[in-house]
Amino acid sequence: MAEVIVKLKCVLADPDVDLDEAREKIEKNIKKLKFKILGIETEDVAFGIKAIIVRFAMDEKIGNYDSLEEDLKDLDEVSSVETLQVSRAFG
Repeated sequence: MAEVIVKLKCVLADPDVDLDEAREKIEKNIKKLKFKILGIETEDVAFGIKAIIVRFAMDEKIGNYDSLEEDLKDLDEVSSVETLQVSRAFG
């Protein structure tokens, strides 16, 4: 059975957003869907705004992660969500 590896970029709403709190909420939404978090990092965007880059694995049978993107976009701390990479892993 194959897994799909996804890398998302969640740009935070403004420079005053608590980075730890935003990260916690993003992790919670991913885990709620039973996706396996592979890595999380932060990146400077511009004017003090940061982005949280998250990599996770999901079962190929699930098909898509649209509901996760919508849930993340609904967070007050997040202004946008962008898919950076999607790949298929076997093993």
